[in-house]
Amino acid sequence: MDEQNRVNAAIPKVMVMEDMSKPRRTFMLEKGIYDKPLREVHSGDPRQARVHRDRTSHQPARSRALAGGAGESAPARVTVNRLWQQFFGIGLVKTPEDFGVQGERPVNPELLDWLAGEFIHSGWNVKELCRSS
Repeated sequence: MDEQNRVNAAIPKVMVMEDMSKPRRTFMLEKGIYDKPLREVHSGDPRQARVHRDRTSHQPARSRALAGGAGESAPARVTVNRLWQQFFGIGLVKTPEDFGVQGERPVNPELLDWLAGEFIHSGWNVKELCRSS
């Protein structure tokens, strides 16, 4: 029993966070200058809105983005981009090694979103994706 207590004591404790009852106001900033807000923004990932516009959930947008709602389209977008790069020499996102918020924006985001949506709806069928590309 002492061994188990020692192991349990060695496990780090992590605070569990929850959403605030009234969300904090957040703004787009002019060139990152903190005292020059441009417009207010709301939670959720706008890049995922096209792929998942027909989904409804009781969870807040932030929770859906962190959970499966927006999370399943990210691997689909990466896969579509890598296949596009294999076919055409350059991906729809020119920085496949940094496929995220800090990477380059897609040259055709609507096409990338549509292909990712088709890929998900086909049951992640790569052969079907290659036919539609």
